[in-house]
Amino acid sequence: MLKIRMLKDRHVVETIDAKWTIDIAQVAAEADRLTPQHGADDWAIVNEADALILTKSRWNTMKR
Repeated sequence: MLKIRMLKDRHVVETIDAKWTIDIAQVAAEADRLTPQHGADDWAIVNEADALILTKSRWNTMKR
């Protein structure tokens, strides 16, 4: 299962389970949408072992 970590000044402000899908693009789109609602300025997607899967910065680079 993937999790979205909402970050503010590089500190975790909220962790959201992304159990509705394993599609990383859907999880990243949801993270972008949720960022302002949680007062965050960044996000990261991690797996169940807390290993980093994708960051907002990398996602934005990949979308170009």
